[in-house]
Amino acid sequence: MLVERILKQGKENALNLTTLANYYKCSRVDIIQQVFMEQENGAPICVNRSGRPGYYLAKNKSEYEEYLQSVRKRY
Repeated sequence: MLVERILKQGKENALNLTTLANYYKCSRVDIIQQVFMEQENGAPICVNRSGRPGYYLAKNKSEYEEYLQSVRKRY
């Protein structure tokens, strides 16, 4: 399972956790763990927590930096 393969670019195209779990026929926890592993390996997977919540690929460096900045603010 590679979550990055089915994600679309841009937060406006985010896929929610339930959709991903249903697609791969696995648990939501499995998806979260897989996304984390792919992020650790350099995949530009972002998480949108507002608007249209879900996972998406950064469409450019600026969008990825914006996502990283939002993560840093949480910690």
